[in-house]
Amino acid sequence: MSELEESLDRQKRNWRRVCLAKRRTRVQALDLEHRQTSAKNLTTALNDPRIPIGPDSVVAVYFPYSSEPDVSLYTDQLVERGVSVVAPNPDFASIPNVSPFIPLRSSRGGPIDVIILPALALDASGTRLGRGKGWYDRAIKDIESRQDQTPLLVGVCFADEFHKSGQIPFAPHDQKVDYVATPEGLHGTP
Repeated sequence: MSELEESLDRQKRNWRRVCLAKRRTRVQALDLEHRQTSAKNLTTALNDPRIPIGPDSVVAVYFPYSSEPDVSLYTDQLVERGVSVVAPNPDFASIPNVSPFIPLRSSRGGPIDVIILPALALDASGTRLGRGKGWYDRAIKDIESRQDQTPLLVGVCFADEFHKSGQIPFAPHDQKVDYVATPEGLHGTP
């Protein structure tokens, strides 16, 4: 690892430490009503018409950890509308040639049109800070190699984790998002 890569890695670890500490504090401070309101507002942001989802679309979602923005209501709405929904495949990282996403419930799968992905922080340039394992970066590259179209990438975080300036450390392998969704709304990136 070069000196520059080590510096970037150290910066990202520091960002993650701060972000995770803020999340722990938030989870302890929010009651059920505030969490439900946040999930409803996030669902409204994700239903923005700039994210084109029709009945034939395939949308990849995530199952939130307790401290992550909750997209469960949004996922339920997609399924109710008949949209095909896929979720992370836990075997992707350990078994070669396995698809990164698997269909949920009665979903049919197919080429993925939109990926809704969690973030510890996002900035206006589309840089996403994840948990540091590179799962989504690898999954997106894999999907792009398997299908003709590039999926629309929508990063999800809380409003105070969205930084209006491009200040999150960025590495060449990092995948930028097209939109940032927070409980306060949807933001486009360049």
